Amino acid sequence: MKRQFFTFLIITMIPVIQIWSQCDSVGHFNFVATAGVGVAHLRLNENESYDNGRSIVHMQISALADYTVFQNFFVESGLSFQHKGWKRNHTGYTDWEKNTYHLFYIQIPMTANYKIPIEKVWLTPQIGPYIGIAAGGNYTREGIETTIDSEINHYNYHEKLFSHYNRNKYRKFDCGLGLAVNVLWLQKFRAGMGYDIGFVNLRKKINGQRVVSKNGAFSIQFGYYIK
Repeated sequence: MKRQFFTFLIITMIPVIQIWSQCDSVGHFNFVATAGVGVAHLRLNENESYDNGRSIVHMQISALADYTVFQNFFVESGLSFQHKGWKRNHTGYTDWEKNTYHLFYIQIPMTANYKIPIEKVWLTPQIGPYIGIAAGGNYTREGIETTIDSEINHYNYHEKLFSHYNRNKYRKFDCGLGLAVNVLWLQKFRAGMGYDIGFVNLRKKINGQRVVSKNGAFSIQFGYYIK
């Protein structure tokens, strides 16, 4: 019985071994450096009084490693420096005011990838979670107001985010889901586009009111594989 079992096991493993032997990249690590640029914004709830939110320039640079699990399927992770944020213009108590948020994160993406051969390139859909810790940030408020005496005052206010002073205003931790599509060619280069969907509400309660503000960022990325 044991002999028959081992015979059956060997027979069934032969095609699997043949497939793996043809996949030279299986079980191998690859390293890639990427950089990207795009637009970042905050997704706000409908009760946000400053609803005229606008995007700012988003930048990211990453050092990543991927591991081929089986043919055409690999997982990828590493470290990524991300610049996110948003800006808004509004009128009301003042004649005009602009608020700008710059948020800097160290992110760890963890993605699953599948390579689809098309002609001489590989089309690679990518999906996976990420976690991030704020490395710093700043907030700028500038505007023009007219006094009762019809005098025009200009003001400009700066504040460091995630500092000891305002630790009760903003959350340093962020996490979310990353979606992307990349094109790989010559086993050296890749280019693609992606979108990060933040799940964490970055702002804590303001005067007892819950205000939902979540990161979002679209980017176009370019990468080079380091052999």
